[in-house]
Amino acid sequence: MASRTALHLALLLCVNAPSGLRAQANVPRWSVDTAPIRELGSTSVPSVDLGNIVGIVLLRDGALAIADQGEQTIRLLSPDGRQLRSVGRRGSGPGEFRSLSGLAAAGDTLIAMENPPGIAQLQRFVDGHYLDGLLLQSDDSRGQLSATARFRDGALLVQPGGFSVATPPPLGTLRRDSTTLGVFATTAPRRVRWLGRFPSVTWMAFELPGEPGRVTMGVQTLAPALVMATSGALAWIGDSETGLVRLVSTSGDSVRTLSLRTRRRPFDAQALERARLTELDAAASDFAKARVQEKYRARSRPEAAPHFSRFVAGEQGSMWIQLFDADPGRPSEWLVIDETGRQLAQASLPAGFKLWSVTRDAVAGVYTSEDGDESVRVLRLRTR
Repeated sequence: MASRTALHLALLLCVNAPSGLRAQANVPRWSVDTAPIRELGSTSVPSVDLGNIVGIVLLRDGALAIADQGEQTIRLLSPDGRQLRSVGRRGSGPGEFRSLSGLAAAGDTLIAMENPPGIAQLQRFVDGHYLDGLLLQSDDSRGQLSATARFRDGALLVQPGGFSVATPPPLGTLRRDSTTLGVFATTAPRRVRWLGRFPSVTWMAFELPGEPGRVTMGVQTLAPALVMATSGALAWIGDSETGLVRLVSTSGDSVRTLSLRTRRRPFDAQALERARLTELDAAASDFAKARVQEKYRARSRPEAAPHFSRFVAGEQGSMWIQLFDADPGRPSEWLVIDETGRQLAQASLPAGFKLWSVTRDAVAGVYTSEDGDESVRVLRLRTR
């Protein structure tokens, strides 16, 4: 029988957790140190412009690789925090990027994913130097592909690439889209095993600034979405509306479906207002402000929040799952789950910290201060 103290703690977790997590007995709680082990950018290194980060990888030797879509380059940071070099540059030749979109590592090799208009590709770099590239073209299909994530054996989780024309939903309504997912073998024969269609993002409509009656569309990030990542030999494909996560192998076979022990909750009005003001302050144009205003109107959001918002690969095939919270001023809450569906831990990360990479004893991500100052930080992970 559980002790009175343990029962009291479980009840506190159930009542107070902003994530809607249902308390589980004997699940460890991991934490991170708020003081960074290493930091790149911010006022500490004012000469570095981080641009738009689309991937961060903590390497085996403690070095850090940062994929910067704004500059179309990969920055390498030494274990002691020094910037070593930049890999790649803007362009369309070998070792150059037009639309850098993701980053992975296999041993000492960095794998850059690129999804520009046209044919997507992978490029590999060793010791900071270009090794080779691969166009994402299937031997049995003429359609374009877009890389989403990489399996341990080199296969890719992909979607159809290219552009599609969409009509905005009626103003004040939401429409959920769908997408096709597949597993693409990067070794011969290069073929896609399509997994089927999955519910994707949710769209809303909003009026164009200064043009009453004319509407366009944008993603409603407060509404359900498809959340995807790979860890080890499995792809994790989650529907944030139902809380179900489908695990798929590199052969394209379904391994299992997980039902997370979470619940959808009504939105917190105060949290929504804090989030709205934060996004309005960051909006750089009237167009962006109009989109933010519509996003937070009651007519253009669902009644309940999604179950989760992001997946980040952990150690030994595990997955970190971020529970949805609209309030940017609160620490983020995470579930750490192994490939069998067993919950390994709960973890809390500092407010303003966007997680990108996890190792056995550290996490790396982008930290945004209350003043909007951004930096890449590595934080010590404590699992005991």
